[in-house]
Amino acid sequence: MGVMSRRVVPACGNLCFFCPAMRARSRQPVKRYKKLLADIFPRSQDVEPNDRKIVKLCEYASKNPLRIPKISEYLEQRFYKEMRVEHFGSVKVVLCIYRNLLSSCKEQKPLFACSLLGIIRTLLDEIIEDEMRILACTTLVQFLNSEMDSTYMFNLEGVIPKLYEMAREVGDDERALRLRSSSLQALASMIWFMGEQSHIAMDFDKMISVILENYMDELGGEHQDEFKNPSYWSRLCLRNMAKVPKEASTIRRVFEPLFHNFDTENNWSVEKGLAYSVLTYMQQLLVETGLNSHLLLSMLVKHLDHKNIPKPSQTQIDIVKLVTLLTKNAKQEASLAIIGAISDLVKHLRKHIQYSSPDGDESDKCNIDLHSAIEHCILKLTEKVGDSGPILDTMAVVLENIGSNSVVARATISALYRTALIISNVPNLTYHEKAFPDALFHQLLLAMAHSDHETRTWAHRILSVILLPARVFPEHSKELQCNWKDVMIDGKVAELPSIRLNGHQIHLLLSAIWLQATSNENTPSNYESMAQTYQLSLFFIRYKSSRHILLSRCFQLALSLRSVSLDQEGGLQPSRRRSLFTMSSFMIVSAARAGNLQEVILGDEMVDPYLKVVGDGRLQAAVSGLESYGSQEDEIAAEKSLSVIKLDEKPLKELVAFKLVSKFQTILSEDELSDIKKEIVLNGFSLEDAYPLGVGLFTETPRLCSPLAQIIESKEFDEVLALSDDEDFFEDSRGSGSHQSGRKTSMSINSLDILSVNQLLDSVLETARQVASFPVSSVPVSYNQVKNQCEALVTSKQQKMSVLQNLKLHEEEENKEIVIFEEQPKQHNKIEVYNENDLKLIQHEQVVGCSVEYAQHSSFRLPPASPYDKFLRAARC
Repeated sequence: MGVMSRRVVPACGNLCFFCPAMRARSRQPVKRYKKLLADIFPRSQDVEPNDRKIVKLCEYASKNPLRIPKISEYLEQRFYKEMRVEHFGSVKVVLCIYRNLLSSCKEQKPLFACSLLGIIRTLLDEIIEDEMRILACTTLVQFLNSEMDSTYMFNLEGVIPKLYEMAREVGDDERALRLRSSSLQALASMIWFMGEQSHIAMDFDKMISVILENYMDELGGEHQDEFKNPSYWSRLCLRNMAKVPKEASTIRRVFEPLFHNFDTENNWSVEKGLAYSVLTYMQQLLVETGLNSHLLLSMLVKHLDHKNIPKPSQTQIDIVKLVTLLTKNAKQEASLAIIGAISDLVKHLRKHIQYSSPDGDESDKCNIDLHSAIEHCILKLTEKVGDSGPILDTMAVVLENIGSNSVVARATISALYRTALIISNVPNLTYHEKAFPDALFHQLLLAMAHSDHETRTWAHRILSVILLPARVFPEHSKELQCNWKDVMIDGKVAELPSIRLNGHQIHLLLSAIWLQATSNENTPSNYESMAQTYQLSLFFIRYKSSRHILLSRCFQLALSLRSVSLDQEGGLQPSRRRSLFTMSSFMIVSAARAGNLQEVILGDEMVDPYLKVVGDGRLQAAVSGLESYGSQEDEIAAEKSLSVIKLDEKPLKELVAFKLVSKFQTILSEDELSDIKKEIVLNGFSLEDAYPLGVGLFTETPRLCSPLAQIIESKEFDEVLALSDDEDFFEDSRGSGSHQSGRKTSMSINSLDILSVNQLLDSVLETARQVASFPVSSVPVSYNQVKNQCEALVTSKQQKMSVLQNLKLHEEEENKEIVIFEEQPKQHNKIEVYNENDLKLIQHEQVVGCSVEYAQHSSFRLPPASPYDKFLRAARC
């Protein structure tokens, strides 16, 4: 136990009775570590390190931590000395001592950690002796496993480049395999340490690269006889990678380098590439660690937009196929990640529909394959959601950005139609036995009023597919082909689908048909889709408690459209009037069948070559010859066919009203029956008050007798919305009024003399300059005086502005004079006659005059009450 001494003298050399050093020399602390270190290092380089002596040194260091810096300094100097002469046996002893210090002196690790990391970096640079490099990797693994915080993270990141260079050792011999396995083992510990400290190294991309280079798909699992196989350690690296992320942002940071490697190495192919095997393994690991594996699917879909991936390309097809395969192993859950993936795929589907080439070249073939792959992927993802409700909400969000451009709108609505067909067989749990989702219904109403006729057609078809999916009506082909006979002629009532239309929605659909039916941009497909939506409304009416009101409303719509179709001065082209007449007649017959009013049957008064009633009770558009629809020859033929029809609509209306009254006389009161008869016989169809007249409304010029023109013809002037030069549409309608089809207008819209935006801005600017030119009085005014003046100004302003609010404009073709009725307070109404130029001048002078009166006072706002005002108020002065 050290060198014994019989001398009993103090360490200082002086003799003192009370000196604490008066004890045996063996009990005094001496520099024993030098003796221990000298005994540890062997004289021959072939001798293995003495583990007993190394343990003895480490025990001494743990009991005397102040000696550790001296020990570390000695070991570091001895290491570099032995390295210069290539005494690798002594170098091995140094590493053995450090490894024992890591296990026995954990609390004193900061005293020797920097020295050890420097030695490890030096050994990793050694390219001659492989054993030293392997020993350095083993020591680094032990260092990482004993690390408790991120103190030495910067030092450790400096070691990473040397590790992945070592992991790229070329060759399949035992030496190369050992080097790669050792470096991958160290990288696996490094990745584990990153996960523990929530830190990702800057060279993480390069780490991913060498891990995938050593990954072998032939290795079926992790076997304990495989420690010398690099693929084992690469799988362990992937396992530790799956434990690194703690939230969604970290998952992206871990997987993005993985995807980037698949991009550069072209490994996305399911048949030949590495991506399927690696991502399947990572998906399994995410499930084991309790993370949401759906995030992996969502990130893969988002990677389709990466700048490194050409569009469209085979790489995109491979990625979509890979997502489809990974979906099979995913958990069935309606997570936000998987719903987001479906939304992104729908947007991709829209892009590829939009940019499809009509020439059918090679790029278009790739686009078609990608289109098919996306649809199949949406189907598999939808099955994992297990509920079409969240997807319907997603479709509403996509439909919000449909835009006014016809190309973009068609691509968007087509993609949503394909999505609706895909999810038609998925059960609906969110909206089971509930009304159609309001968000999607609102967007579909706006799409039904889009300026593009094909967009309007697809919007109707989406509604049909969602309301009557194929599981209820199996007879369908590429488009929905419902057996309407089983639904409406023979008394067979099919079960209600999970999503239904409520009464308010049926009213809005009828208003949508009323607004769309009189567009000159309609094609036979538009009339077919409107008729199909009309039949859907009839199907859901029979289950409503207010079916008498709704059925009456349906008859009212059909009869009004029939009247519009026979009006030659309505502004519609003959071909459109012929189609409208055919559709309205079909609607009357369908409503009669739905209400079991068999007596209301119309004869074949006219044959439309582009619209016909097929055997299952549907109105179907022709599939060929549509290029001649609306041509000059077709217009002449349509005009000739319409001229033959001379019908009196009143007997038909009275017949319908009589049958409806007879049908509901047992359940309705006399007043209600009288209202039904009045609505059918006397009143035409009017637009629903709550119908959303948004930006998707038709941009064409409204005709005199069209529903759109009748909105403009409203009684109140504030209901007439100005048509701007750039956007020719209405944004709101606050009242419907009585919109009968026979009404004629006596004033053109263009005759309204309304100031343009530029004129209004110029007027405001000129008025502001005049106001600024008036001097501001500096004399203080009391609070009550300012209040009285403001009240007087408000009264005067209201009297003068009433002129503009009560304008009654009438066109006089000869002298173009406008009569203005101006109410003067406490006086009789007087009539003044002005021409158009005088009217503009009067309007301008009135605005300027009001502004001048306001400018004569110090401020537009009431000043704060001063103490003097409060004193006067208290004194009642």
